[in-house]
Amino acid sequence: MSNNQYFGQETFFNEDAKFYKDVYIYGTLHYEFESQTLEEFNNIRVNGISTFIGPAYFYSNVYFDKDITAGIITARTRLDVGVGGTTLRADTGNSNVGIGSTIPQQKLDVAGSVKIDEFIFDSVNSQGVNGYYLNMDSGGIRWVSATPNFSEGIFVQDEGIYIPTAGIAQSFTALNFKQINSLGIGTDNIIPIPNPINPTFIADIQTKDFWGATSTGNIYRMTNVGIQNNNPTSTLDITGTVDGSTTLNSNLDVDGATTLNNTLDVDGATTLNNTLDVDGSTTLNTTLDVDGATTLNNT
Repeated sequence: MSNNQYFGQETFFNEDAKFYKDVYIYGTLHYEFESQTLEEFNNIRVNGISTFIGPAYFYSNVYFDKDITAGIITARTRLDVGVGGTTLRADTGNSNVGIGSTIPQQKLDVAGSVKIDEFIFDSVNSQGVNGYYLNMDSGGIRWVSATPNFSEGIFVQDEGIYIPTAGIAQSFTALNFKQINSLGIGTDNIIPIPNPINPTFIADIQTKDFWGATSTGNIYRMTNVGIQNNNPTSTLDITGTVDGSTTLNSNLDVDGATTLNNTLDVDGATTLNNTLDVDGSTTLNTTLDVDGATTLNNT
Protein backbone atom coordinates (compact mmCIF):
# COMPACT_ATOMS: atom_id res chain seq x y z
CA MET A 1 0.00 0.00 0.00
CA SER A 2 1.41 3.42 -0.92
CA ASN A 3 2.04 6.23 1.53
CA ASN A 4 -1.19 7.95 0.48
CA GLN A 5 -4.09 5.62 -0.17
CA TYR A 6 -7.61 6.92 -0.79
CA PHE A 7 -10.69 4.75 -0.48
CA GLY A 8 -13.94 5.07 -2.39
CA GLN A 9 -17.47 5.12 -1.06
CA GLU A 10 -17.30 1.49 0.17
CA THR A 11 -14.11 -0.42 0.88
CA PHE A 12 -14.09 -4.00 2.13
CA PHE A 13 -11.18 -5.76 3.85
CA ASN A 14 -11.54 -9.55 3.69
CA GLU A 15 -8.31 -10.03 5.60
CA ASP A 16 -6.59 -8.26 8.48
CA ALA A 17 -5.80 -4.64 7.78
CA LYS A 18 -2.94 -3.03 9.66
CA PHE A 19 -2.40 0.73 9.84
CA TYR A 20 0.95 1.94 11.14
CA LYS A 21 0.01 5.62 11.14
CA ASP A 22 -2.88 7.64 12.55
CA VAL A 23 -6.29 6.87 11.14
CA TYR A 24 -8.69 9.78 10.58
CA ILE A 25 -12.36 9.01 10.12
CA TYR A 26 -14.50 11.97 9.11
CA GLY A 27 -17.79 10.16 8.91
CA THR A 28 -19.63 7.67 11.12
CA LEU A 29 -17.70 4.67 12.43
CA HIS A 30 -19.81 1.53 12.97
CA TYR A 31 -18.62 -1.62 14.74
CA GLU A 32 -20.93 -4.40 13.60
CA PHE A 33 -18.94 -7.58 14.22
CA GLU A 34 -19.82 -8.63 17.76
CA SER A 35 -17.48 -11.69 17.71
CA GLN A 36 -14.38 -9.64 16.90
CA THR A 37 -12.42 -7.09 18.88
CA LEU A 38 -10.27 -4.10 17.97
CA GLU A 39 -6.77 -4.26 19.39
CA GLU A 40 -3.68 -2.08 19.62
CA PHE A 41 -4.89 1.16 18.04
CA ASN A 42 -2.65 3.98 19.15
CA ASN A 43 -4.94 6.79 17.95
CA ILE A 44 -8.51 6.80 16.64
CA ARG A 45 -9.99 10.19 15.80
CA VAL A 46 -13.67 10.39 14.98
CA ASN A 47 -15.02 13.78 13.94
CA GLY A 48 -18.55 12.58 13.31
CA ILE A 49 -21.06 10.54 15.30
CA SER A 50 -19.96 7.07 16.48
CA THR A 51 -22.63 4.48 17.12
CA PHE A 52 -21.87 1.52 19.40
CA ILE A 53 -24.53 -1.15 18.89
CA GLY A 54 -23.21 -3.42 21.62
CA PRO A 55 -21.21 -2.87 24.83
CA ALA A 56 -18.01 -0.83 24.61
CA TYR A 57 -15.17 -1.88 26.90
CA PHE A 58 -12.27 0.42 27.82
CA TYR A 59 -9.39 -1.28 29.61
CA SER A 60 -7.44 1.91 30.28
CA ASN A 61 -8.16 5.51 31.19
CA VAL A 62 -10.80 7.35 29.18
CA TYR A 63 -10.60 11.13 28.91
CA PHE A 64 -13.51 13.38 27.95
CA ASP A 65 -12.79 17.05 27.30
CA LYS A 66 -16.47 17.94 26.86
CA ASP A 67 -19.74 17.22 28.68
CA ILE A 68 -21.16 13.69 28.77
CA THR A 69 -24.89 13.13 28.46
CA ALA A 70 -26.07 9.68 29.45
CA GLY A 71 -29.26 8.08 30.65
CA ILE A 72 -27.51 5.76 33.14
CA ILE A 73 -23.84 5.56 34.11
CA THR A 74 -22.91 2.35 35.91
CA ALA A 75 -19.55 2.19 37.70
CA ARG A 76 -18.83 -1.49 38.41
CA THR A 77 -15.72 -0.89 40.49
CA ARG A 78 -15.13 2.78 41.32
CA LEU A 79 -16.19 6.27 40.26
CA ASP A 80 -13.43 8.78 41.01
CA VAL A 81 -14.50 12.43 41.25
CA GLY A 82 -12.39 15.44 42.17
CA VAL A 83 -9.19 14.68 40.24
CA GLY A 84 -7.23 17.87 39.59
CA GLY A 85 -9.56 20.07 41.62
CA THR A 86 -12.72 19.19 39.71
CA THR A 87 -16.02 18.60 41.47
CA LEU A 88 -19.15 16.49 41.14
CA ARG A 89 -22.30 18.56 40.64
CA ALA A 90 -25.81 17.11 40.73
CA ASP A 91 -28.56 19.43 39.49
CA THR A 92 -31.37 17.29 40.87
CA GLY A 93 -34.21 19.82 40.92
CA ASN A 94 -37.10 17.88 42.40
CA SER A 95 -35.29 14.56 41.94
CA ASN A 96 -33.34 12.53 44.48
CA VAL A 97 -29.83 11.10 44.28
CA GLY A 98 -29.18 7.57 45.49
CA ILE A 99 -25.81 6.03 46.37
CA GLY A 100 -26.23 2.30 46.76
CA SER A 101 -29.97 2.85 46.39
CA THR A 102 -31.97 2.65 43.16
CA ILE A 103 -35.05 4.25 44.77
CA PRO A 104 -33.73 7.22 46.83
CA GLN A 105 -36.22 8.61 49.34
CA GLN A 106 -34.43 11.93 50.05
CA LYS A 107 -32.30 14.46 48.13
CA LEU A 108 -29.28 12.28 48.99
CA ASP A 109 -30.00 8.67 49.96
CA VAL A 110 -26.93 6.63 50.91
CA ALA A 111 -27.35 2.90 51.50
CA GLY A 112 -24.18 2.16 53.45
CA SER A 113 -21.56 3.87 55.58
CA VAL A 114 -20.39 7.44 55.06
CA LYS A 115 -16.81 8.55 55.73
CA ILE A 116 -16.11 12.29 56.13
CA ASP A 117 -12.51 13.44 56.48
CA GLU A 118 -13.17 17.12 57.13
CA PHE A 119 -16.06 19.22 58.53
CA ILE A 120 -19.82 18.79 58.77
CA PHE A 121 -21.66 22.10 58.44
CA ASP A 122 -25.03 22.43 60.18
CA SER A 123 -28.21 24.25 59.12
CA VAL A 124 -26.73 27.69 59.97
CA ASN A 125 -23.45 26.86 58.16
CA SER A 126 -21.45 26.35 61.38
CA GLN A 127 -18.75 23.67 61.35
CA GLY A 128 -18.74 23.15 65.13
CA VAL A 129 -15.68 22.59 67.32
CA ASN A 130 -14.09 19.70 69.17
CA GLY A 131 -16.43 18.22 71.82
CA TYR A 132 -19.68 19.57 70.34
CA TYR A 133 -22.48 17.35 69.09
CA LEU A 134 -25.29 17.56 66.57
CA ASN A 135 -28.87 18.05 67.72
CA MET A 136 -32.07 19.05 65.94
CA ASP A 137 -34.42 22.01 66.37
CA SER A 138 -37.19 23.22 64.08
CA GLY A 139 -34.61 24.90 61.82
CA GLY A 140 -32.69 21.67 61.15
CA ILE A 141 -29.51 20.05 62.49
CA ARG A 142 -27.41 22.28 64.79
CA TRP A 143 -24.06 21.96 66.52
CA VAL A 144 -24.58 22.18 70.32
CA SER A 145 -21.84 23.04 72.81
CA ALA A 146 -22.60 20.57 75.63
CA THR A 147 -21.77 16.86 75.53
CA PRO A 148 -24.66 14.39 75.01
CA ASN A 149 -24.64 13.19 78.64
CA PHE A 150 -24.60 16.73 80.10
CA SER A 151 -27.38 16.74 82.74
CA GLU A 152 -26.89 20.20 84.26
CA GLY A 153 -28.07 23.39 82.62
CA ILE A 154 -30.88 24.04 80.18
CA PHE A 155 -31.20 24.75 76.48
CA VAL A 156 -33.39 27.67 75.37
CA GLN A 157 -35.22 27.89 72.05
CA ASP A 158 -36.72 30.93 70.34
CA GLU A 159 -39.67 29.88 68.16
CA GLY A 160 -38.23 26.37 68.02
CA ILE A 161 -34.64 27.48 67.24
CA TYR A 162 -31.79 27.05 69.75
CA ILE A 163 -30.14 30.26 70.95
CA PRO A 164 -27.82 31.75 69.97
CA THR A 165 -29.76 31.55 66.70
CA ALA A 166 -26.50 32.01 64.76
CA GLY A 167 -23.28 30.07 65.29
CA ILE A 168 -23.00 27.41 68.01
CA ALA A 169 -26.06 26.69 70.18
CA GLN A 170 -25.34 26.30 73.91
CA SER A 171 -26.85 25.47 77.29
CA PHE A 172 -27.39 27.89 80.21
CA THR A 173 -27.41 27.59 83.99
CA ALA A 174 -29.75 30.51 84.81
CA LEU A 175 -32.78 32.08 83.16
CA ASN A 176 -33.32 35.81 83.71
CA PHE A 177 -36.78 37.24 82.86
CA LYS A 178 -36.65 40.91 81.81
CA GLN A 179 -39.41 43.36 80.90
CA ILE A 180 -38.23 45.77 78.21
CA ASN A 181 -39.87 48.73 76.49
CA SER A 182 -40.87 47.97 72.91
CA LEU A 183 -40.85 51.71 72.08
CA GLY A 184 -44.04 51.07 70.15
CA ILE A 185 -42.49 48.92 67.42
CA GLY A 186 -42.12 45.23 66.65
CA THR A 187 -44.51 42.28 66.82
CA ASP A 188 -42.54 39.74 68.88
CA ASN A 189 -43.29 40.09 72.61
CA ILE A 190 -40.91 37.38 73.91
CA ILE A 191 -37.27 37.34 72.77
CA PRO A 192 -34.67 35.15 74.54
CA ILE A 193 -30.99 36.06 74.09
CA PRO A 194 -27.70 35.23 75.86
CA ASN A 195 -27.07 37.74 78.63
CA PRO A 196 -24.69 40.42 77.24
CA ILE A 197 -22.58 40.45 80.45
CA ASN A 198 -22.48 36.68 81.09
CA PRO A 199 -23.53 35.03 77.80
CA THR A 200 -22.35 31.50 78.66
CA PHE A 201 -24.14 31.32 82.02
CA ILE A 202 -27.38 33.39 81.84
CA ALA A 203 -30.11 33.47 79.21
CA ASP A 204 -32.26 36.62 79.26
CA ILE A 205 -35.95 35.98 78.55
CA GLN A 206 -37.12 39.41 77.37
CA THR A 207 -40.84 40.19 77.43
CA LYS A 208 -42.37 43.37 75.99
CA ASP A 209 -45.74 44.84 75.12
CA PHE A 210 -46.64 45.88 71.61
CA TRP A 211 -47.11 49.44 72.96
CA GLY A 212 -44.36 51.82 74.02
CA ALA A 213 -44.46 53.58 77.39
CA THR A 214 -43.07 56.86 78.69
CA SER A 215 -41.79 57.60 82.19
CA THR A 216 -45.10 59.36 82.97
CA GLY A 217 -47.18 56.31 82.09
CA ASN A 218 -48.38 57.36 78.65
CA ILE A 219 -48.52 54.59 76.05
CA TYR A 220 -48.02 54.93 72.31
CA ARG A 221 -47.51 53.04 69.08
CA MET A 222 -45.05 54.15 66.38
CA THR A 223 -46.86 52.38 63.52
CA ASN A 224 -50.31 52.65 61.95
CA VAL A 225 -53.09 51.32 64.19
CA GLY A 226 -56.21 49.66 62.84
CA ILE A 227 -59.48 49.18 64.72
CA GLN A 228 -61.53 46.41 63.09
CA ASN A 229 -59.07 46.84 60.24
CA ASN A 230 -56.06 44.51 59.82
CA ASN A 231 -54.46 46.63 57.08
CA PRO A 232 -54.43 50.23 58.36
CA THR A 233 -53.28 52.80 55.82
CA SER A 234 -53.50 55.80 58.17
CA THR A 235 -52.08 56.49 61.61
CA LEU A 236 -55.50 55.58 63.04
CA ASP A 237 -57.69 53.60 60.68
CA ILE A 238 -61.14 52.87 62.16
CA THR A 239 -63.77 50.67 60.58
CA GLY A 240 -66.80 51.28 62.78
CA THR A 241 -68.14 54.05 65.07
CA VAL A 242 -66.55 56.37 67.64
CA ASP A 243 -68.58 57.35 70.74
CA GLY A 244 -67.75 60.02 73.31
CA SER A 245 -65.71 63.21 73.19
CA THR A 246 -63.03 63.35 70.51
CA THR A 247 -60.29 65.97 70.29
CA LEU A 248 -58.55 66.50 66.95
CA ASN A 249 -55.45 68.70 66.91
CA SER A 250 -55.21 68.75 63.14
CA ASN A 251 -57.41 68.49 60.04
CA LEU A 252 -60.43 66.22 59.98
CA ASP A 253 -60.68 64.64 56.53
CA VAL A 254 -63.96 62.74 56.05
CA ASP A 255 -64.52 60.83 52.80
CA GLY A 256 -67.97 59.54 53.71
CA ALA A 257 -71.14 60.83 55.30
CA THR A 258 -70.84 62.42 58.76
CA THR A 259 -73.68 62.45 61.28
CA LEU A 260 -73.59 64.89 64.24
CA ASN A 261 -76.18 64.09 66.90
CA ASN A 262 -75.17 66.99 69.13
CA THR A 263 -73.51 70.41 69.12
CA LEU A 264 -70.65 71.13 66.73
CA ASP A 265 -68.31 73.67 68.32
CA VAL A 266 -65.74 75.04 65.86
CA ASP A 267 -63.16 77.58 67.11
CA GLY A 268 -61.36 78.01 63.83
CA ALA A 269 -62.22 78.53 60.20
CA THR A 270 -64.43 75.90 58.59
CA THR A 271 -64.50 75.20 54.86
CA LEU A 272 -67.43 73.36 53.32
CA ASN A 273 -66.87 72.23 49.73
CA ASN A 274 -70.33 70.78 49.36
CA THR A 275 -73.88 71.09 50.66
CA LEU A 276 -74.48 71.72 54.38
CA ASP A 277 -77.87 70.32 55.35
CA VAL A 278 -78.98 71.39 58.85
CA ASP A 279 -82.33 70.09 60.16
CA GLY A 280 -82.21 71.92 63.47
CA SER A 281 -81.55 75.42 64.71
CA THR A 282 -78.22 77.01 63.86
CA THR A 283 -76.74 79.82 65.95
CA LEU A 284 -74.05 82.07 64.51
CA ASN A 285 -72.42 84.34 67.11
CA THR A 286 -70.38 86.28 64.58
CA THR A 287 -70.29 87.14 60.89
CA LEU A 288 -71.55 84.67 58.27
CA ASP A 289 -69.47 85.20 55.12
CA VAL A 290 -70.98 83.46 52.07
CA ASP A 291 -69.31 83.79 48.64
CA GLY A 292 -71.91 81.79 46.75
CA ALA A 293 -75.67 81.67 46.50
CA THR A 294 -77.53 81.10 49.79
CA THR A 295 -81.12 79.87 50.07
CA LEU A 296 -83.04 80.42 53.30
CA ASN A 297 -86.40 78.65 53.35
CA ASN A 298 -87.50 80.25 56.63
CA THR A 299 -86.88 83.35 58.71
